[in-house]
Amino acid sequence: MTDEPWIPIIRDDGTRERVSLIALFKEGETIRDLAVNPPQRVALMRLLICITQAALDGPQDEKDWFQSQKNLAQNVIVYLEKWGHAFELYGSTPFMQAKDIEPLDNATLDKLNFNLSAGNNSVLFDHQASPSGRVHGPEWCALMLLTFQCFSPGGLIGTTQWGENKTTKTSEHAPAIEGSMIHTYIRGENLLITTWMNLLTKKMIAEFPGMNFGRPIWEDDNILKGDPEAARISTASYLGRLVPLSRAIFLNKNKNFTLANGLSYPKLPAQREPCATVVRRGKGKNEKDIYIAVNLSRHPWRELSSVLSLSKTSIAGGAACLRHLIYIKSDRVDIWTGGMAADKGKILDVAEWNFSLPIEMLNKTELLVYEKGVELARKGEYSLREAVKAWYQEMAVDSKSISYEKALMSYWALLDKQYLVLIRCISSSEPLGQAWFPIICRAMNTGFSNSCPHTTPRQIQAFAIAGQKLRLKKPED
Repeated sequence: MTDEPWIPIIRDDGTRERVSLIALFKEGETIRDLAVNPPQRVALMRLLICITQAALDGPQDEKDWFQSQKNLAQNVIVYLEKWGHAFELYGSTPFMQAKDIEPLDNATLDKLNFNLSAGNNSVLFDHQASPSGRVHGPEWCALMLLTFQCFSPGGLIGTTQWGENKTTKTSEHAPAIEGSMIHTYIRGENLLITTWMNLLTKKMIAEFPGMNFGRPIWEDDNILKGDPEAARISTASYLGRLVPLSRAIFLNKNKNFTLANGLSYPKLPAQREPCATVVRRGKGKNEKDIYIAVNLSRHPWRELSSVLSLSKTSIAGGAACLRHLIYIKSDRVDIWTGGMAADKGKILDVAEWNFSLPIEMLNKTELLVYEKGVELARKGEYSLREAVKAWYQEMAVDSKSISYEKALMSYWALLDKQYLVLIRCISSSEPLGQAWFPIICRAMNTGFSNSCPHTTPRQIQAFAIAGQKLRLKKPED
């Protein structure tokens, strides 16, 4: 698939098409971005980064990273020409598939696409679903296979013989969906720059616990054959988990394919995803490291200070690629965040967000100011809750019947639309009390008014008394 078009992209002139891996690097300066959904973007970025770093065998450090941009495309093209056989879907070394596996043909190709009805996937809106599945072309299979290997949720799965061993009937989450993590990437002016800016140096990778640089799965035939020792080495490496073999899959050019459990990759706290954000949460014995997750009801601007954290002394912190930005001469940076939310073996939804941020936000001082603004919003939420609770009490409603949902949805919806004001406070040094504080107060009043009726005399009296709880101390700037 190095010469066959299968990667959806958008050109600088706005046209959309599919390109091959080699064409992507040859023409990368004219490609604005990938034209895919969030999990596909993450999977493709992992593949492009893995190929590039394998081709460079690095970079070693920041100096090497900065210099690698000059001949990046040329080095990758040479690498792809050498390893082109490993990217064929149906060759002797099938791309991202298990070799020497006993065929099961226990799943239809539709299973590879989380949007289609197959297996446990919902039938909602998929009116062409059928038990026998559908026929899909190789370009579709390549993209969906890559995404499936990165994001397949855990659960019961078919068993078969893989090499000298039998696969297990239970599977774990693939590396990119653990904890429904939010992935973070820097976006450049074109796809070639985007790939380059998200490369990690070997020096960075050495800082992560239990992780070495390694090599891609397609470079070691023993991994594809299910050799336990080769699998152990691969799963503990950076390049090995970038393009994972989380499921033992074998495609056979028809509607069905073999699906069984693949390799198991270390999870927090033994190992972490370098493009995700890890925070320390809980107290005392319950304190632990967790990923900032895709939350369908919570805009990630509230976690932006954690996402942008560049801690080097702990497993906690934001995406390691952000450290490159201190060497880039630019006033602003474009950050993409997104991923897939799952509950056990069930896919909930996908989401993505884009942030255009002043480069100053990477400084600790500015991040502290930003966190102060987020904390002020949390205090506003607490005040709103107290006011709603007081209204229900004045109306003599049972405490078990109190509902905060409508008020909080209204409150955070308004702040979600206005969070750029908080970001502007960082870039323009405008006081929080002057720009951000009034927005929070307005959101509190709106949420309270929308959730607490005040039409009858009794409601008006309760509204007036409870409204006195809407108090928020103005920050001293």
